[in-house]
Formats: sequence, structure tokens, C-alpha cells
Amino acid sequence: IVQCNIFGLNQAGTAVEPITLSAISTGGGSTGTLVGGLNPGDGNIIAGTGSSGIAISGSSDTEIYGNTIGLNLAGDAAFSGYQYSGIEITNSDGTIVGGSTAAHRNVISGSQANEFTSGVNIDGLSDNTTIQGNYFGTDVTGLISIPSNNKNIEICDHGGCTGFDHGPISNITI
Repeated sequence: IVQCNIFGLNQAGTAVEPITLSAISTGGGSTGTLVGGLNPGDGNIIAGTGSSGIAISGSSDTEIYGNTIGLNLAGDAAFSGYQYSGIEITNSDGTIVGGSTAAHRNVISGSQANEFTSGVNIDGLSDNTTIQGNYFGTDVTGLISIPSNNKNIEICDHGGCTGFDHGPISNITI
């Protein structure tokens, strides 16, 4: 379980303290990892990463709920974003990003990195992945546009990548 953390910002949330790699990573065959949670305050605040905010690789049954990626502590302005993907899922089966309630929602916004970034990137053999009910390119209320310079969701395989929408979106299910 990875909950209630601030990554890439000072504890007051007023300045960036950059992270060279991903803020949170799973791998090595990990199973059943929970990143964030459904109770108020369980989510992680992630900004200023040199790679992905959350990197899931070679894992199974990971659940990602209630996190804010690429925004300031209040969730109302971009704050140094992420350099690759907000959430990167590689060769990981059964990953769930978000869900059917507001408590499940992740907010992924604000990255002004290069065009090769995405809010959520699914790559390799990542069967039974669910992305549902998240906000992309908005503040935590979903009402104010905080665009990213990237695709909201990108699905890749050996033949290339397919990206979905560059503008603010919410409540998408794939």
C-alpha cells in the first residue's frame, strides 16, 4: 500500500523538489498493490518527476485510486508535471486506474513536457486493464481546464501507439 504521500513537492506544497525517476514504481512480479485509496487523504500528490508519476511494470492486480498527478497541492494549478506518463502500465495484467465513484478518481493534468508524454500509457502485454472515471487536463473539480501537452490515454503495441484526445476529459471508460 502506497498512500498519503507528497512526491516532488516540499511538504507545504509551495516549491518543487524534483524526483529523477518515477515517484512510485512496482515490479518484480508484485501482486495486489494499492496506490492511493478511497478515503479522503489516501491519495498521493505527485509532481516534478523526471519519468512517470506512477510506473507499473511486470505486476498484476494493481489498483490506483484517488491520486493527483501533475498539479499543486490544492489541485488547482499545474506544478511541474511529469516527464513521461502520469501513469505508465507495462506488461501488467489486471491494473485498475480509477473507477465508478468520485473516490476512485485520479486527476492527471498539467504536464508541459514533450509530445511523447501521456496521461496514462498502456504498453506491452497488459491484459484486463481498466481506466474509468478519471479526470485528464482539469483541476480536481473537473471544472477548470489545466491542459497537458500530451495525449490523455495512449495504448501501444509493437505496431505503434494510438492516442486519445489532447483536451480536458472526464469519466472515460476504456
